[in-house]
Amino acid sequence: MALALALGGCSLTTSSADRCEAAADCRAAFGLGSACGEDGFCRPAAATPRCTRTFPTHLLRDGLEHRDAFVIGAIADESLETHRARQQAVQLAFGEARDQGGVEGRAVGIVFCTNQVDPSLDELDQRAATEAVTRYLLDELAVRAIVGPPSSDAARAAFEIASTRDALVVSPSASSPALTDLEPPASDEAPGLLWRTVPPDSLQGRVIASDLTMRDVERVALVVQDSSYGNGLADVITANFGGALSRFAFSNASERNAAATSAGAGDFQEVVFISSQTMDASAFLLFAESFAGFADKRIFLTDAAKNLDLLTAGAAASALFPRVRGSAPAPPAGVTYEAFLASYRAEFGVDARSFSFTANAYDAAWLTLLGATWATLRETDLGGRSLARGLRRLSSGPEVRFGVGALGVARERFGRSEPIDVDGASGGLDYDPSREETTAPIEVWTIRSDATGFVAEYAVTP
Repeated sequence: MALALALGGCSLTTSSADRCEAAADCRAAFGLGSACGEDGFCRPAAATPRCTRTFPTHLLRDGLEHRDAFVIGAIADESLETHRARQQAVQLAFGEARDQGGVEGRAVGIVFCTNQVDPSLDELDQRAATEAVTRYLLDELAVRAIVGPPSSDAARAAFEIASTRDALVVSPSASSPALTDLEPPASDEAPGLLWRTVPPDSLQGRVIASDLTMRDVERVALVVQDSSYGNGLADVITANFGGALSRFAFSNASERNAAATSAGAGDFQEVVFISSQTMDASAFLLFAESFAGFADKRIFLTDAAKNLDLLTAGAAASALFPRVRGSAPAPPAGVTYEAFLASYRAEFGVDARSFSFTANAYDAAWLTLLGATWATLRETDLGGRSLARGLRRLSSGPEVRFGVGALGVARERFGRSEPIDVDGASGGLDYDPSREETTAPIEVWTIRSDATGFVAEYAVTP
């Protein structure tokens, strides 16, 4: 109904322009929010309870006004405060781009979607939910770039669909080494469609193995989520640790508790728990706190656990906190990061440092904006490959900081087909031209004595 009103009463089934083969045809004719039906005629895009928010809020209501806008999808598990904070970081970047005039005069917008497991929405697990919202964004709304999803398995699920539709996926936190081999080595002629603003876990796995060795830990249990993230990180630890390792895999809550039981009952000095889900780590700590076998064991967690959701949900296990340590990409520093923190606080009233990967989410959004700027100036369309060719122009040349003024400098350089070297809130994003991946220092952390946050013990630079 809103779409029909926006079209001034025009019928989507009587116009000579209403025949279609894809949603992009209908968006070009009738505006954002028009999709292609199975009968080959344009129709209003279907609604889904998983994608109810947009930026700006009137994005889909004013479809004709935003027909030529550069619009992305943003997928996260919005049941988690940490993931909601990352969505806000994406919005912050697009707000800054809007204030700079958009992408070469195009308005910019975001459709926010959640892949949370929630019976009040539907009966989908997280992978199926990711697939559903990815198809919705690409097939109903004709977006060609997605920021997220956060976890490696969900990012893979989104990519497997996006790669068949010439769409770009940029994840702020999918760190599994297994994602590296999803695409062949890249080139300007064939750029990749899966990008990350977080480095793969190859270094993190080596740091964990080294930390265990440095502390004379000889007998280790790995409790591992059976996923791209869990298996990829566990494989790196196994390859680099010289002591005795036993591995216990899980894929659901019952199996997680069974794996924790085996680890607790065994003669291990330390248990390394690996899951892409923070709530798994919280549940594991609650289990360990009440299981006698963990009374004299230390616990090591990984990057997915390093956020306030862990401390909140696992508060009942706070007696374990002094025996917990973990690893994660080191927090960024520098002018761009400080400006991001200040802007985030001014916009949302909270400290972005309280949540993991917010800077990476902000950077992922800026990557899509600069990719679109390149594509508008140098390519024939805004498809995923065209955007990705723009991302390959962000690791050399004069430094450009994400934020105020970034689009102007990029426009000037890209207009001459010249690259820039971006400095993101998460650090310098220097991408390898073949694998299209970046690097970052890895820190080993502990939990503050008052359980309000985390303390960095040391960091390892690639």
